[in-house]
Amino acid sequence: MVSEANLEYIDEAGYKYITALDKNQIAKVPGVTLGLFDSSDIERTIEQVTEAGFERYDENLYSRDLGDGGRKRHIICFNSTLATSERENREERIRESVAYLKEEEEDEARGVEIRRQLRRGLMKKLGKLKVGGYLPYHLEPIIVSR
Repeated sequence: MVSEANLEYIDEAGYKYITALDKNQIAKVPGVTLGLFDSSDIERTIEQVTEAGFERYDENLYSRDLGDGGRKRHIICFNSTLATSERENREERIRESVAYLKEEEEDEARGVEIRRQLRRGLMKKLGKLKVGGYLPYHLEPIIVSR
């Protein structure tokens, strides 16, 4: 991928080039509808891109030539195997994130119980020392981060 500034420089210099664009750059290309790729069902996505004029290049790759938009010619491609892999990776990251959040929630619940135990232990110790009524205390919650 190439930055917008570098693409402009190359274009202004009159050079011919081939590059891949990232998602936010693709969204700016006239005639591209990123919504075609939103389905979680890969077979449905293949149907949508085919209906949108994409041609099958090989077993996994579909492409559509958007033509010459002035000095730039855009060809958009869709790789079904890569899309499936990326979706699986994304789903795994989501599962890991949910598990992490549940673990943090459990840690917080354990922290509440630890504070209760600490408070009970402190009250018991002050009672044994017979200073509980003379020594007021207040436990302030603190946030410990990793």
